[in-house]
Amino acid sequence: MKAALIDRYGSNDAVSVADIDIPTLGATDLLVRVHAASVNPVDIKTRDGKLKTLLKYRFPLVLGNDLSGVVSDVGSRVTEPNWNVRGICASPRRRRRPQTHQRDV
Repeated sequence: MKAALIDRYGSNDAVSVADIDIPTLGATDLLVRVHAASVNPVDIKTRDGKLKTLLKYRFPLVLGNDLSGVVSDVGSRVTEPNWNVRGICASPRRRRRPQTHQRDV
């Protein structure tokens, strides 16, 4: 899977595209085959490190919150997924990035 990620805070030179493993699903997670993703101001502020006092992330960090795609797999406790996904994906309770700037190749 390809992903746009950062391994440090910085400007555009901090962003790279790399091959990563398909994420392991937790019991309540969805895996979405992304058809389209966008960059929004939160992604820019995250990349720049302007949110690091509020949001604690570990590197490497896959950027992205906005996506459109189709659910390709579900966790064991997901009972009725909406197979078409559009909008902002986030998991604020776990403070885990949704990793939307990635795609299968």
